[in-house]
Amino acid sequence: MRLIRRLAVRISKKSVERAKPGCKEWAEGLEREVEFIEGDWRALGWATGSLGVLLRNPPKPLGNAEEIARAGRLFAGNREHVPPMILLLMTFQLFDNVDRLVFRWGRMDHLQQAGFAIAAVSAAYLAMVGWMEHRMGKRPEDMDDGAWIEFYRREMVRRRDLFSGFGILFPIAIVSMCAGELLGVEGSTRPYLTACFTATCIVMLRLCSWPAERFQRKVDDVDSILQHGGRQA
Repeated sequence: MRLIRRLAVRISKKSVERAKPGCKEWAEGLEREVEFIEGDWRALGWATGSLGVLLRNPPKPLGNAEEIARAGRLFAGNREHVPPMILLLMTFQLFDNVDRLVFRWGRMDHLQQAGFAIAAVSAAYLAMVGWMEHRMGKRPEDMDDGAWIEFYRREMVRRRDLFSGFGILFPIAIVSMCAGELLGVEGSTRPYLTACFTATCIVMLRLCSWPAERFQRKVDDVDSILQHGGRQA
């Protein structure tokens, strides 16, 4: 076996060893595939991509219907008593960037102007997604577990649909806002910092799971438990 192929196999094995329990099966599948990929460099690229398993952080699976109902109550309590932090932070960031663009426009070079404009647009988008994510449907009036199970599943489906629809660019918008801020501060002095930061974040986005995937896992957990228990979601 050539050096590049051995390196690819070794990386895949390490991914399996260090993968979290919820991702172990997926990592083992990637390890088996790498041995059959034609071309050593293609195999190495596949193995490097499998490192994303190490960054996955699957939510703890729910074990039974009682845990689903408890998760629904905790979710409702969180939404009722915790302020919408994403909305508040992104709104503050939006006003800060607009203030810079309006009152310091003449003192900035073109790259700085573009950077703060990108950051402002990204912050506005993130604030809208944060507002939509924090909204909650009508909570159950009684303490019946069945009602709370339906409530929890409905809310997870709504968030999955949000982050696979309008909010699909949420992670990218975070990167673009941070890159815009960096470009706005550095401008034409050190633009390579923004380029390096953006490239690093793009690689991290490729490896990490996206919000819609996490909510889909929760929906799958609920459906699996309900099906096993003979109930319909």
